[in-house]
Amino acid sequence: MNRGYGIFFRFFLLFAVAGGGFGVVNAGTDTVYLTLNQTLEMALKRSPLAKEAGADRWQAVLSAGEGVAALLPTPGLSFSKQETELGTSYNVNWSINQPVFDPYLFKALVNGIISASYYSLSARERTARLVYDVTSAYFNLVRARLLYTAAVKGVEQAEQNHRVAQERFQLGQVPEFEWLRAKAFFSRAQLGLLNAEKTLKTARVGLCALAGINPNKAVMPADEIKEPATIPEFDSEEVLARIMEFNPGLQLADRVKNQAMVSLVAAFLRFLPSVSFYQSAQYSDSTLPANWQSGKEQMVRTSGWSFSLPIADVKGFILNLGGAINASRRSRAEFTRAKLELYVTAQNAILEYEEALRRYHQAKENLSLNQELYQLALTRYQLGSIAQSELLEIEAELARAESDYLSALCDTFIQSAQIAYLLGLVGKERGERR
Repeated sequence: MNRGYGIFFRFFLLFAVAGGGFGVVNAGTDTVYLTLNQTLEMALKRSPLAKEAGADRWQAVLSAGEGVAALLPTPGLSFSKQETELGTSYNVNWSINQPVFDPYLFKALVNGIISASYYSLSARERTARLVYDVTSAYFNLVRARLLYTAAVKGVEQAEQNHRVAQERFQLGQVPEFEWLRAKAFFSRAQLGLLNAEKTLKTARVGLCALAGINPNKAVMPADEIKEPATIPEFDSEEVLARIMEFNPGLQLADRVKNQAMVSLVAAFLRFLPSVSFYQSAQYSDSTLPANWQSGKEQMVRTSGWSFSLPIADVKGFILNLGGAINASRRSRAEFTRAKLELYVTAQNAILEYEEALRRYHQAKENLSLNQELYQLALTRYQLGSIAQSELLEIEAELARAESDYLSALCDTFIQSAQIAYLLGLVGKERGERR
């Protein structure tokens, strides 16, 4: 199967982070903890986009039925009662018409098949988009929660440092400058906490809206980000080729182009005659038949072949042909535009993933360096070799390094999900296609 699919699903599994089972509800705070898989399942059932995808699937079935129905005979039945000065008459007409050859019959059949494929692809594209949007929103919420937790920890640590600095200043052990610096650091940490809290609420509301969850619920991710053992590399040219081949959006544009081509062929074939076979039976009398047998004996039956030459309507033929040619040209131009736009989008997605991957490696290395630096600084501070202000600066750098690392890790996951969306991957199919 498609190797490109397997590459990204295997990476997707790497961030199918810890968690599973059922959502956990904290009765005291009415907080619902959901894993990524649970959130996706809820979105695929409740989201308006999922319902639109379901409607597209039904439309695909209906379109296929409309195409096949064009081949079937068309029955007709009518009944009338007329009252005149001469008396009352009853008329019953029954007919059936079976098309044998008609350019528009060909058009209806092929367009029905193409339309069924179009709506099936549309449902797939909507579902893939929903999976990508929910995945991105979920990891944005994970990142916001982690940053909020880090901000709370930073405030607690800054408050403790400020309290120690204040006590040491009152005892005359440090100058006022050290105390004011610790106070400023504490104030900056409080501002950071306010921003982190706002970001957390915004991310939570965004996820609820996408997944069709009651926005009054306090939704939190049950998953914890875990650094994968390895993050796979890939051949960008191969992935780009897979996207251009399997992207649902481009395939939709291709179906529209095919429909326009079918309409153009049908318009050219309009000069050919339409042929159909028909049968009819008519009953007409002043009274209704006493039974089916007597009515059947009085019926007048006719049958024959019907031929029509639409070419006789020259102006209609020319206008229809001109419209079909113009529609075909426009659909080809739209397909070319969609292909170019997808190429640019895919290139950007691959570059953004590669950039996110580089940021992740750099952030990881930077975090390791800052952790090592902090341990050395803490030891020197306990020995009295450096001032508290220097330790605070190193602590602030460590906090920023942790935030950068978490953000880079989440960005890497989100960018991989974007490429999976461009490949048209949905649900379990991410793992089944290899």
